[in-house]
Amino acid sequence: MKKIVFLLLLLVLAGCTFQVEEEEIIGCPLSFKCSSGSSGVELEVKDPLQGDEYRVGETFTPWFRVIDQGESDVEGEVCIAGLDYDAFSGFADCQCQDYYIVVQEEEEYYTNNWDLEFMPGYKIIKHVDEQYLVFVNRYEYYTYGIVDVCIKEDPRMDTEGCNPSGEILDVSSSAPLEITSVVQDLGSAGKGSVNLEIDFEVKEKGDGNVAPYESLYGGECVYSGKEEPLVYATFVLFGDRYPCDDAVQLKDGEGKGKCVITDLLTSGSQGLIFEGEETTKAYLELVYVWEYADSVNLLIE
Repeated sequence: MKKIVFLLLLLVLAGCTFQVEEEEIIGCPLSFKCSSGSSGVELEVKDPLQGDEYRVGETFTPWFRVIDQGESDVEGEVCIAGLDYDAFSGFADCQCQDYYIVVQEEEEYYTNNWDLEFMPGYKIIKHVDEQYLVFVNRYEYYTYGIVDVCIKEDPRMDTEGCNPSGEILDVSSSAPLEITSVVQDLGSAGKGSVNLEIDFEVKEKGDGNVAPYESLYGGECVYSGKEEPLVYATFVLFGDRYPCDDAVQLKDGEGKGKCVITDLLTSGSQGLIFEGEETTKAYLELVYVWEYADSVNLLIE
């Protein structure tokens, strides 16, 4: 019966590690490469390896390494479950350890990886059948979409040059959550100012899924709360940050969002002065919790 429960747990959490790719976004307005990585945070299982054998009386110490493939600092946790706690002394239903990876500092003692050992380990006190150790990696992550925004003093009358309404996405992070479309709609708000409306679409990419923020550091291997998985967006233009409207809810791995900037000054002593039009780089920033899981099996002789 316990083995069936463990297998069901695995089916709920099952996922795979990501393939690692290198990419760089040209023209990113940030001071660092805002590729956000293409794999998020990779998790390596150091111990146990698939099919490892142990004997009754030995101590079993799960050991993992998390590697930040992006350019942003990362906070997260690794949780383990699935073992028969009658056979592994000290093992509970779910146990978690936190990690924090710093990659935006240049000091040599900062690295892009973090080791987690579940010390002091778990002593094997009786023989059991094949065991499945389920591990879950959850972390807060960022995705960036670089855009070319068209700004005009009079978008209704000025038909020359850049298009005040239409697709403006240049390139998106190939992160676990990818921005697939960014559309702008520029309208007049009165003399010397405009309203800028941004509609965007996102899609989960790779294994895993967006998870509720409440699940991070909640101490649960399978989240049991009622909070929805949400993605929070901010549009950054001319160095100013504009939080977007309601958080994005995903359905079947896809979602849509909207950002509105009202009364953006285009002329005057306190505004942005343009000579007819301006196309400028800006970016959309997404922040969310990403979760993926996998398992390894081990044998007790």
